[in-house]
Amino acid sequence: MIKRILPVLMAIAMLPVTPLTGSAEEVTEYESPETIDEIVETLGLIDSGSLSISTGTKKIHMNMATYGSYTMDEIGFTIIDIERSSNNVNFTHERYADDKITTNSSYYHVGDYAWNVSGGYYYRVKLYHYACSGTTIETMQNISNSVWVG
Repeated sequence: MIKRILPVLMAIAMLPVTPLTGSAEEVTEYESPETIDEIVETLGLIDSGSLSISTGTKKIHMNMATYGSYTMDEIGFTIIDIERSSNNVNFTHERYADDKITTNSSYYHVGDYAWNVSGGYYYRVKLYHYACSGTTIETMQNISNSVWVG
């Protein structure tokens, strides 16, 4: 039995040894996660929206706009969530502001929607731009900048 295995082992030992190395490019290709461009599909009712806030004495002032693709049955802002934070990083819900919706328009802009707040925190607003045409509804979330209210 050893006479049969010995020639095979000697043949294997005489094979040229090739180190298992790869170029940096090959290693990077396998180590890096694959990047995939994601296509976000919308219903096409909302073209764009904007949201910013400023501060007043124990108030925040919201400046918001929703622009539709054409005249909508309803357009505006919904689920307007006023949030606060002690560290300007972790925000929690403080209160909801009333929805602002208009009818038969291609846009809705509110230049100064003011709300009283308790103060002593950073504040931001999270809302949904909203458009409705017939039975089709589209929303798009937006989060404002943050401001300190003393």
